[in-house]
This record gives sequence, structure tokens and C-alpha cells, in this order.
Amino acid sequence: MTKANYGVYGSSVYYAALAVTALLSLMLLVFTDFFRAVFATMLSLSLGVLVLSLVFLLLLSRRAGVVREIVATAKIRTDDRVLDIGTGRGFLAIEIAKAVPGSRTIGIDVWNMPAKGQMHKGFLIGNSKQSAERNALIEGVSDRVGFRQCDARKMPFEPETFDVVVSYAALHQMVEFGADGGAVIQEIHRVLKPRGRLVAVEPIIAKGIMQKLRERGFSEIQISRVRSAWPAWFFMRMLSATKSGPLPPLQTWPSAAERPETRSSTSSIPTERRMSESVMPTLSRSFLESKRESWRRDAQLGIRSRLDSQPAFSVCLEKDFS
Repeated sequence: MTKANYGVYGSSVYYAALAVTALLSLMLLVFTDFFRAVFATMLSLSLGVLVLSLVFLLLLSRRAGVVREIVATAKIRTDDRVLDIGTGRGFLAIEIAKAVPGSRTIGIDVWNMPAKGQMHKGFLIGNSKQSAERNALIEGVSDRVGFRQCDARKMPFEPETFDVVVSYAALHQMVEFGADGGAVIQEIHRVLKPRGRLVAVEPIIAKGIMQKLRERGFSEIQISRVRSAWPAWFFMRMLSATKSGPLPPLQTWPSAAERPETRSSTSSIPTERRMSESVMPTLSRSFLESKRESWRRDAQLGIRSRLDSQPAFSVCLEKDFS
């Protein structure tokens, strides 16, 4: 059975540059007698950075447990419309659609489209819209997941379209390292419904993002540790924020007298039964008085049986209870 391929984080150019540097350093170290210390240092550094990068990106790719935490934090419900920014191969959009039946998600990315000022385009190896659509088809959610190629600084959606906006390891690139990062936050605010939620899992959450969120009208901004993504939890953080807006009206329930089913059920009770129920308090009082008298007699008999061998005490008891 064909499985969805969500790719590996990283850039082939980045990996190739590190590998070529390590290979050249090794060759110069082996075949030359000059600058051995320099070449040995270059070889060690390039190999070390390459290994650390692979480990980091491997941990970053462990995303299965993160989806449940994102769904819980964002309070995604059935019939919610969700926007995934920087969707890549569609992992987050697809997994949310699988986790919350009835929800509809749209993933956006620039992919190979020119986006002036953006740091990364196609940061996933083999990243493309076709790959994302293929993964949605394989996972059986293509009817509830769609993909649009666009710049997050200018989204082709109407205002107040989405209930939730999510992002995984992409928002910090656009806001912190891209040109006009504030426009991304402004667009997120525009397409969110009032009281809509933004949830992003990022390796870097700088103060600049939080400041831009406050300036654009977000509240309830929180940063928490991602505990379900072990062992990546020690460097991944979850950012959550809510678009300011009026709180939904509280649902009030009618009183028992106001509910029609209560009125109809009460009126259908026979008159004799309602009258008998009205005298229940009197019956209850008489029942308690009879039980109290019974307990008092039992106490007398119990004490008498224990103290019959002591005549002086029996005389006192007779006087007390008479």
C-alpha cells in the first residue's frame, strides 16, 4: 500500500555544501603536507555541523504526536475551517482533517513561486503542491483538504473565513527572517473569525512575533512546551493566541416551569396524585417522629440489658425514663 511521503526537512543545497566541504578537507588532509591543522579543523567542523543538522532535522520531522496537541490547544471542532500556513507537503492540514472528522482545511505555501523577501521557498526536499495533493489523496481526505499557492503576506481569502490558523516550523521564517513579517500577522488576523485561534509550533519564538501579535489585535498570547513530540520537546515551543472580539453569548436554559415538556407532564398528572404529593411533608414528619420513638425504646432496652447486674443503676434508669 502506498504511504504518504511528507519529506525531510532541509535543503539539498545546504547538505551538498557541507558534504563537499568535508570531502575536500579530507582529500587535502590526506594528500598534502601543508596546512594539515587547518584542513583537519575544517573536516571536523563540516562533519560535526552535518551530523548535528541531520539529527536536528530528524527530530523536527517527528511530528505525529504534535498534531493531537495542536488540535487540543486550538480547540478544533467538527465543521471548523482551518488554514495551514507553510503547509509544505500538507502534513499538518491532512493530519488535522484525519483527527477531526468534518473539519475542512486549506494549506497554503509559496512552493516554487517567486516570493520576494521570503527566506525559504520549498524548504522541504521535493516540496511541491502536487506532492501535497497526492498525499491528501493517499490519506483519503482530498474531499476536505485543499491547497492554494500564495504568499502569506497577501492571502486570496475573504475576511473572517477561518476558525483556526495553524503553522508548523514556518511562521518564524516568514515573520522574523522575511521581509514585512508584520503583513503575515495582519493577514492572519484578517482571515480569522472573531475569537478565532492561532496555534504555531516553532523552534524559535522571539519577542518580535509576540509584539506583532499584540499590535495586530491578538490576546490570550501564550507560549508552552510541546511535550508530545519527544525528544524534540526540548527545543520546540507552541505559540497560541486568540483574535480579539466579542465573546459568544452564554447559553441560558429555561426554568422547569418555562419548559413546555415540564408543563405538559405536570398537567397530565391526575388530581388525586398531586393532592397526595402535597401531603408528603406531613407524612414525612410523622414517620420521623415514630422512628425517633422507636430508636429511644431500643436505646432503653439496650442499656437495661447491659446494666441489669447493677441494681443501683437500674433504679436510676427507671426514674430517668419514667
